[in-house]
Amino acid sequence: MKEFDGDHQIYDEGRKKWFGQHPTITGRHLSFYENVVAAIRGEAAQEVKAEESRDGLRVIELAVESHRKGVTVPWS
Repeated sequence: MKEFDGDHQIYDEGRKKWFGQHPTITGRHLSFYENVVAAIRGEAAQEVKAEESRDGLRVIELAVESHRKGVTVPWS
């Protein structure tokens, strides 16, 4: 059992799962695109790697599936 953020999570002993929400951080999407341009021009390293984007999309897909089925969906 590993706690991620005790201020925002509750552990359900019966189901052996953590539940809760974590506050989001306000972002600036324009910075992402500015970095993409700079990386294409060879002026900067790519800050968001393709693998990270792929994994982020997979998390969203699994969250949608979990919600639709009403079950916890393992990473696959």
